[in-house]
Amino acid sequence: MLLPALGRAKFRAQLTHCASNFKQWGVSVNMYASDFKDSLPSWDCPTGGSWMWDQGTSFIPVMKNYGMTFAMYFCPVRPSEVNRYRVPGQGTPPRTIDELYSAMTAQYNETILVHSWWVPRLGSAGMFPRRQSGVLYNNTSDTGYDWPKKTTDRAITKVPFISDAAYSGSGGIASSSFNTTRSTRVEDIRRDSAHFYAGVLNSVNIGCADGHVETRNRNQIKAMQPSASPVDPIWFY
Repeated sequence: MLLPALGRAKFRAQLTHCASNFKQWGVSVNMYASDFKDSLPSWDCPTGGSWMWDQGTSFIPVMKNYGMTFAMYFCPVRPSEVNRYRVPGQGTPPRTIDELYSAMTAQYNETILVHSWWVPRLGSAGMFPRRQSGVLYNNTSDTGYDWPKKTTDRAITKVPFISDAAYSGSGGIASSSFNTTRSTRVEDIRRDSAHFYAGVLNSVNIGCADGHVETRNRNQIKAMQPSASPVDPIWFY
């Protein structure tokens, strides 16, 4: 009985650490916005495929000047994600923010944010995230389809700028063993994303630019955005 209890306690601590990281992200983006006319940080990614973690190569060099650290970059629930990257010339996982930048730029010519970033930018297939109509995708902003661009937007109290990466489908940088059916069903969210405990989806965290962080449990998670290509993932929070 002791080992399962210890496992649950460790998982709860990881969830708390993840929420704390998102609080730090909130401070970081507001520091940036204060220097750039209230705009939230986001860089065009012409080589990216409009996956919610795709960012331009300027992201890390700029945001490290606004309090973004290596420690807050990866989700504590999925710490092994750092091992997907290799420092050029060394072949070892990055251990600093500068090594991470070098590894991602060399491998992908873009920044892989690991989390989902909901501030619009231009990708190879146009702007993303995009406006969605109807009820299939459940964006909860004032109009039903707006994404936060500035700290003065009303949407920032409802729509996150960041969330745990949670997606269904195939592709990406992880093992194909995690592939699922590309669908809007929560049951198809991949086990190498979101927060899973003992193989069961538990939650995702979201961070809003007004500074608050929310935990969405399994019953609250909804599909929010399809990738541009009909064969690429669908993203949730």
